[in-house]
Amino acid sequence: MAQNVIADGWDFSPDKLMTPAEVAKAFRADPRTVARWAREDMLVSIRTPGGHRRYSRQQVEHIMTGGARVEAADAAGDMDALIDATREDR
Repeated sequence: MAQNVIADGWDFSPDKLMTPAEVAKAFRADPRTVARWAREDMLVSIRTPGGHRRYSRQQVEHIMTGGARVEAADAAGDMDALIDATREDR
């Protein structure tokens, strides 16, 4: 049974992880942009033993459904524009 892993309040259990490519597809962004968001603390990420970033599906879904974003994301503005764009396409 997979153990729950919580980091910065988000669920990082093995079955709840997203790759940079999956997050990029969800936000219609480039994977490099997703990595920048992580570096700028707009998205929380963890690193695999091999050094690859993984993101919380819970946090991504929360942002995409209009939930409160982390403070850095609110200040940045560009994530808000992406969220608005994804809502318009629904």
